Amino acid sequence: METLLCRHADNLLRYKGILAIKDQPCRLIFQGVQRLYSADWDREWQAGEVRQGVMVFIGLHLPEEEIRQQFALLTESVN
Repeated sequence: METLLCRHADNLLRYKGILAIKDQPCRLIFQGVQRLYSADWDREWQAGEVRQGVMVFIGLHLPEEEIRQQFALLTESVN
């Protein structure tokens, strides 16, 4: 995540999302602006709720496919 943010920080206006972290009962709220970001634990996942991470990026000229590939690598590393 750090590499992705540093590489595209000048073009990132805002990003936020809810992440599902392996072996953690709570959702992780991740948000930021350019190089500044925070990650905070939120409530526990509800019974029947799909444990799926979702991120939204708002920016200029962002390489969508590269960002998708980087997240796919993160997902593979925790499965």
